[in-house]
Amino acid sequence: MKFALEVHPGEIAFDYYSTKRLLELFADRPEFGLNFDPSHLLWQGIKPHLFLSDFRDRVYHVHMKDAAVTLDGRSGMDRIDGATEAAAFVKKVDFKPSDFKFDDAIAN
Repeated sequence: MKFALEVHPGEIAFDYYSTKRLLELFADRPEFGLNFDPSHLLWQGIKPHLFLSDFRDRVYHVHMKDAAVTLDGRSGMDRIDGATEAAAFVKKVDFKPSDFKFDDAIAN
């Protein structure tokens, strides 16, 4: 089984350099890779094609949605479209709390 972490603000890998460091820490774990979603990278000022070029051997899943960046200082991501429905669904799911802290796994 392979695990694909989505590089995303708020995650342990949230930009180019944190992704590079994380993959260095997990170099001996080929099961650990990335989910490539270029829409998050665009908002962080990362050119998705360069990110993909550098990490292509660890990309295990891809999904994407439309993204356009307007650099006017007033535009932002739409956080409502679809989020309300997704949050309502997740609140109904009864996941068992994890006994494992992911950050502890990479602390050494």
